[in-house]
Amino acid sequence: SSSASSTAQGGTPIDSGSGSGASSAAANSGSNNNNNNNSSNGSNVSSSIVSHARRVQSLLCVALADMSLRFAPSDLQQMLLAFADDVFVLFSLLSSLSDVLQSDENAECAGGPSSSVSAAAGGGGNPSSVAGRSDSLNSSQSNPSFLAARHASHVAEVKQLMLWSCHNIGGAIQAVLSKRDDSQLVHAALSCVQHLLPHGLTFDHVRDFADPLIALLTEPTSFIAACDALCDIIDKLETTTPFVLAINSCVVQLRDTYKLAAFVRASEHCAALGRLVAALGAPVLELAVRNPDHLTEAEELLEMAHLITDFREFSVSESVMPLWDTVTELQPPLPPALRSRTLSRVVKTLVQRSAYPEDFVDWDQAVIDIEEFHRYRRRISDVLLSIATLNGPTVVTDIIDALGGIISWQSVESSLFALSCIASEVIPRPPRRHEEVTSAFFQIDEEVHNALMSTFALAFAEEVTDSTQVKLTALGTAAAYSAWLKRNPPQLQAILQIFGQFLSVSESCENVADSFRRVCLDCPREVGATAEYAAILGQFPAILSLPSAATVAEGLVRVIVSGPVDTVMAQLDLLLAPVVAALREIALQPSDILSGKLVLCLGVLTAAVQFTDALPSRLTSPVHPMVLFATNVWGDLTAAVAAVGFSPELSAAVCDLLTRLLAYGTDMRDALVQNVCTYMQDTLLANPEATRCLSVLAAVLERFGRDEMVVPDMVALLESSLTAVRPLINQPDAAQAELVLDPLLQLYFRGVLFTLPAVLACPSLREVTMLATRGLYSSSRNLLYISAAFLTELARRAGPAVQGWLVQDLPAVSRALCAGMASSCPLDLVPRLADTLHALLEAYGKETQTAMTAVLQSMYSPECFVSERQDLVQTLASTNRMAIRQECTLFARSLR
Repeated sequence: SSSASSTAQGGTPIDSGSGSGASSAAANSGSNNNNNNNSSNGSNVSSSIVSHARRVQSLLCVALADMSLRFAPSDLQQMLLAFADDVFVLFSLLSSLSDVLQSDENAECAGGPSSSVSAAAGGGGNPSSVAGRSDSLNSSQSNPSFLAARHASHVAEVKQLMLWSCHNIGGAIQAVLSKRDDSQLVHAALSCVQHLLPHGLTFDHVRDFADPLIALLTEPTSFIAACDALCDIIDKLETTTPFVLAINSCVVQLRDTYKLAAFVRASEHCAALGRLVAALGAPVLELAVRNPDHLTEAEELLEMAHLITDFREFSVSESVMPLWDTVTELQPPLPPALRSRTLSRVVKTLVQRSAYPEDFVDWDQAVIDIEEFHRYRRRISDVLLSIATLNGPTVVTDIIDALGGIISWQSVESSLFALSCIASEVIPRPPRRHEEVTSAFFQIDEEVHNALMSTFALAFAEEVTDSTQVKLTALGTAAAYSAWLKRNPPQLQAILQIFGQFLSVSESCENVADSFRRVCLDCPREVGATAEYAAILGQFPAILSLPSAATVAEGLVRVIVSGPVDTVMAQLDLLLAPVVAALREIALQPSDILSGKLVLCLGVLTAAVQFTDALPSRLTSPVHPMVLFATNVWGDLTAAVAAVGFSPELSAAVCDLLTRLLAYGTDMRDALVQNVCTYMQDTLLANPEATRCLSVLAAVLERFGRDEMVVPDMVALLESSLTAVRPLINQPDAAQAELVLDPLLQLYFRGVLFTLPAVLACPSLREVTMLATRGLYSSSRNLLYISAAFLTELARRAGPAVQGWLVQDLPAVSRALCAGMASSCPLDLVPRLADTLHALLEAYGKETQTAMTAVLQSMYSPECFVSERQDLVQTLASTNRMAIRQECTLFARSLR
């Protein structure tokens, strides 16, 4: 065992004197003879650890730190003092202790047991060691609550030890950082500093080793670790102006060294420097705003940041991006001249850095990673948008200036990309539906107009027109500036020509389709007046086989419905003809391969139904054209679905289509409604997993439930639905059962709402009532809500056929309501349960009070009965509805 006063390697010993007396006493309080023996054992362990290689030492420190939360940690302070002659072990152990505490906190935040509690309870760790300890634990100590309390005590002791270390470790760190002859030891010291920051290390402690820490920025072997440590100190501590300026001065002096490092591709060092420059941004720039005498330091830092932004490695350039966010968000801002000059340079640099490499051909041959490239572009997009928010349309001048004198497809593409990033800040927003569309919505700044004209002219030029990347980016930019295209028909026609080239190309179909949809949405009449639109409509059969078919169909439908009335039906027929042909093909030649194509066809029909909602008001026919279409092709549709067979994806697509059709209300033909009901019931009986069918049937009842001519046998509909899904509801997996129970209660809820005598006499209504009672215990908010709503409406509308068995079931319903309002129900849903209680008291006052009182007396043990019923009384008294408080007066008195 080493002496506690042994000299630390390379410097001063850890202070074990009076300064730590109180903490030391607290750390050692409560230790018994066994702990004293453990202390001597810890000394023996320490003497063996210091003889091993440092890698092994680090691993053993991790094990010791983990054990500190599983066993009494009162001997840890003596162990740390014993390690004073090998500060590498000391630093490693403190870092490991911090990691263990952080993992423990993360486990508690996640709601799970910590590793040490689980191990002590037999759920983790070494089984033999747990078994050995169990002999010494009495029955109270093996209780989980006792283990949790003991674990919390251990954590508190370790945290107090960490705080004690913060007060006493400064001398050892200063000695190591000043000597700098052992890079591995320096790294361990810097890691220890970072790990102690969450445990009480303050800037007063950092002062002891601030100068040697900053001096490490000149040491290549410790440069990255020093940058990361300084970043954490700046971000997490209240630093002083001299400290920040000293770091800034050292960073600025590294400018020539940085250029050399950039030349030899030392990207990791440059990225670390970028992180440090970004961390310095806020304190240095705020200081310059408060005191103009420090503007020189701010300008030097901004110059260094710009130099790093222009680095060819994405990770290095991205490391300094937070500084530009700071410049745009700084309040009060930098002097206007400095800010404008700085951001102008940044925009030009970012536009140039976002360009594809000069030797780029395609991603298969590219030397850069596609994911990294697009992530870097997304970060550039954020910065450009922030600058545009601050500077407005003037930023487009910097984007155009970034093109320079040499025009290449890469530079044109990067300019188009940059323009698309700032579109939301430099063009008027599109009008909302309730707003009057005036010419002011389409007034675009002349500077923006000129920039768009010149950039698109370059994009359509012969020398770059063969570039696929330029065309694809031009389409995305055109979608962002669709309001500008609305007033520039030649550019719109050129863009539509490019759309025609790429909409049927599978590699780029989804992004291109989304851009096409946006253009059609913002200027449908202008698109419909072009010959290019007719060509795109003619090639829709080829588009139908692509995943983007529904998106393209949405854009085309929006153009169709905005055109002349006499052409609407002909163009709809032209759009949907390939869909009908595909349905018939699938019905005649079924295969699993065609299942995906059928889903695409259903998606196209759903889009056509959804975006033709305004047609009936423009047409003479009172029936919606898509209803007529669905009626005519119903046989082809069901034959194709039956030929392919059931799948969850296909079932969802069919249900989405039918739900959209049902949304047209009185436009639906009776025959089609009945076909939908029959088909959904047959599908449920054949495939109980198709629970989306319940939602479609609920939509049928919502629209036509009161019309017995449309839904002639609602009871049969409800009964067959319950029969189909009953096996799923009664399965052992509660979570899966709840997924079925929710739509089933939605269906019955709508049936009860119509108060038809046949529905209230439905034989299955009592069974569903008990299912709703079961739903009140659910953790699902949706299921809990619909369960309470169903019971409320049933109580309000119950007829003679219901009242008898509902009164008999009041104890079960009361038990569920009581449990929910007292504890399990989320607070914002308690009023919904109070509504249910109010409805029951209103209908069956005496019976409900008797049932609730009996349930309370049987549910709660005497020691918690008072507090639980007080919670319930408080819940009832705090409801917003006066009627509920009045109805519950007698009930509340009985509880008291």
